[in-house]
Amino acid sequence: MLLVNLRPRLLLMTDRVLSALVATTVLGAALAFGGEVWWARPALAFLLTALALAWLVRVLLLGRWRLLKSPLSTLGLMALMLGLIQLTPLPARLAARLAPRARAAHSLGVLSDRVLTDDPSAALPEPSGERTPATLDRPATLRWLAGAAGCLALFCVAAHFADRLGHALVIWGSIVAAFFINTVFALVQLTVDAGGLYGTIEPGKGAPWAPSLADALHAPGVSVLRLATESGRGGTVWAVAQPDPPFLIGSLMGGPGAYLALGALALPLALGLTLQALAPRGSREGTWTRLRNSGQAGLVLFLYVLVLAGSGVVGLVAGPWLALPFALGLLLAGLPAARASGLRWNAVALTLGVLLILGLGVTLGNSRGHPPGSSPLTTPATLDEARQTWIDSARILADFPILGSGMGSFQAVFPYYKGRDLTSNTAQSSLLQWGVEGGAAALILTALGGLWCLIRLPGAIRRVGTADRALPFALIGSAMCFITFSTLHWSIELAAVALAASALAGTWNRWLAGGTDLFLART
Repeated sequence: MLLVNLRPRLLLMTDRVLSALVATTVLGAALAFGGEVWWARPALAFLLTALALAWLVRVLLLGRWRLLKSPLSTLGLMALMLGLIQLTPLPARLAARLAPRARAAHSLGVLSDRVLTDDPSAALPEPSGERTPATLDRPATLRWLAGAAGCLALFCVAAHFADRLGHALVIWGSIVAAFFINTVFALVQLTVDAGGLYGTIEPGKGAPWAPSLADALHAPGVSVLRLATESGRGGTVWAVAQPDPPFLIGSLMGGPGAYLALGALALPLALGLTLQALAPRGSREGTWTRLRNSGQAGLVLFLYVLVLAGSGVVGLVAGPWLALPFALGLLLAGLPAARASGLRWNAVALTLGVLLILGLGVTLGNSRGHPPGSSPLTTPATLDEARQTWIDSARILADFPILGSGMGSFQAVFPYYKGRDLTSNTAQSSLLQWGVEGGAAALILTALGGLWCLIRLPGAIRRVGTADRALPFALIGSAMCFITFSTLHWSIELAAVALAASALAGTWNRWLAGGTDLFLART
């Protein structure tokens, strides 16, 4: 009898540990300066290892491992394999066919315009029998593999952990909480015009545990060359790369782009959760009567006020063209389920209210006199500057068409292709940067995953009961907003955003694989 009662208790304890680890990983990465401070990576590695071990304990207690009917995990493993292939020294003939410029660069021993922008076949004599890797930056590719493996582990655990609504809300709530905490900081910072992390910390000027200038250089953003010394002997002048700091919002390195990337995941999701809490679910009582009797009126009002505040800050930060993904995501999260869930005109009114505040934020941002298409809080890429970065990145993709330049190598390669003084360590488009670093192989993997999702989506929607339709459309709105934003700007280059996207994608994977149980309060 003792053993019979022990197993459910251990399962309950394991579920609580998993909930704490998931929330700590997703929320903690955002609060730890976006995961870009020097001590964040070891801490995240420890949390993700503990998360995987806790999940294995749960599997042993259950005595079974449920395989999801989804290829997304396999495609993730194939992406890791691509990184390993890029690291592996390839035979001379194969390297000459798949990565001729990388072969020429490794033969020379350094990156140079001679092999990256000229004809690689004429750049160097071919050394016979020499094996060379496809990546141009092996340390960066190795670091990318470690981070990608952690994200894949979180993706798989989240896909299996979200076996009921309570577990799914832990994941979604952590993402929403991280965004809203930074929204509160953003409102205060905008009111008093105080930039910096948490409104007070500047990289390189804080305590030892705060981000350094090296952390700022490796975080998503731009850098500039500044003279370190005057002209010396022989006219030598030393210059060093320094970050061009934007208006840092809340806890996130990377400036307004980091806040927008996190908001692309959280804002449509938060609107959907608000509408789900308002759904009548068969009750004939009025909306306010139902909320008063359930005791959720205060919670719903608080959540909706935060959604409105987040929309206003997003509009102010994003500007007109980056606000379009958010408008799309909010429309998908709020309107398609309005009739099925029973909210009808209530959902329409609440969604239009959020869109109105989003548009008001864009208007206020433009009224500050900044260039059209730019963000009012930073020295950011205007649309023209972003387009120039896209053109330069497309040239890299054309020169490394099959296996790419190597995962994580964009920052090392881009200075040889840039057409302006500022050096960006992102392609201003995560999709384009993925193609630059992984070539056609990475784009094919992405296309296969996207095609499977599109095929499965109509059936997955039909399997969810009408009373719960606000939740799947919240997922759809969040996914579409994030994908569109990642196409127009950078997103997963920040560790905190990559982890949040992996956790949310895990619940998306479970739903499309047939797991409608994540929308149920009990299983």
